[in-house]
Amino acid sequence: MSLAVAARPSRPRLEVGGRAGRVPHALQPPPRPSPLRRAALAPAGRPAAPLRVARPMGPLDTEQHEQQEQQVAIRERLQGYWRLVRGWNALPSMALVLLGAWTGAGKTLLALKHLTVWFMGLASGAVAMASCTINDYFDADIDAVNDPQKPVPSGLIPRDRALLVASLLYIGLLALACLVPNAGVRLIVALSSALTVLYTPVLKKQTLVKNCVVACVIAAAPLAGALAAGAGGGPGLRAVLAPCAFLWLGIMFREILMDIQDRRGDGAAGVLTLPVVLGPRAALGIGFGLLAACMALAAHAAVYGGGLAWAWAAAPALEPAARTAALAAVAWVLSTPCAAAVAVQRSGFGKAEVSRAIDVSMKSVGLGTLLLALLV
Repeated sequence: MSLAVAARPSRPRLEVGGRAGRVPHALQPPPRPSPLRRAALAPAGRPAAPLRVARPMGPLDTEQHEQQEQQVAIRERLQGYWRLVRGWNALPSMALVLLGAWTGAGKTLLALKHLTVWFMGLASGAVAMASCTINDYFDADIDAVNDPQKPVPSGLIPRDRALLVASLLYIGLLALACLVPNAGVRLIVALSSALTVLYTPVLKKQTLVKNCVVACVIAAAPLAGALAAGAGGGPGLRAVLAPCAFLWLGIMFREILMDIQDRRGDGAAGVLTLPVVLGPRAALGIGFGLLAACMALAAHAAVYGGGLAWAWAAAPALEPAARTAALAAVAWVLSTPCAAAVAVQRSGFGKAEVSRAIDVSMKSVGLGTLLLALLV
């Protein structure tokens, strides 16, 4: 009977002075405990770290991953289309139409009962979105210099898709105009559509013409609202002229600021805007003149306007105080874009300051137009 003796693992041997010897226990690496031993040695109250076993992705995991990527791509594409059409501009455009209808109808909410007013509001929003889209289609090369993060120059939206979206918007716009019974409103919609289509390829290259076209298209919205509400050639139509004039001046100021922001790309493309022809400092000086005209128009409405006559008819003693308050409100509204324009000049026409001035000017122009509609 033989006894089988288990073979003991030999210890590592160390060469010392040419002679082999066993490595002392102190120099040997400690043995790595097994997973079960590690779980047993874990401190009390602290669970041992779970064993992580890499699992290859199966067909189901791959399919879910692809679906998530597709959802992200669809979401980014939809956001790109929203940025392309500037959907956030539709509501202010509609609001201008409703404001004009309210003013032209004698400042009564009964003006909003006319279906033509709402059709015109939708048409105004469609004009705003279509004009932005067709402008991005034509300006893809310039935007690659001025604003490469836009959907078309960044490659998020193909250029032919932008043209398709613009075409669909214009087709829907003209179809909507056919439903409007008022001939004056249809004429405004048709002219606005034609001018926005011709804006970039034809009108934009003409110094100051493009600014006037944009200002006219936007300032025509309250006028179209008044016509849609039934205001003919009477006092209702005259009441809406002052807000339209204020809006035209304010949009001209904003357009000059936008030209200052885009002067490098416009200059490289041969677009002769005011900042390209005269320089940004002279162009901003013209902008200050436009703001001064806005101030004069609004101050005249605050001092001589009869829009709040109903308020001091009951208490005539309140009229001086009310007109003073209206004048102070006008000064406050227009002081903000003036301060922003001064900051632009002091910053050396930095892009961040110009962008801030553009945002501030739009808010001030909107508030000023509303204030003027109340005062006239």
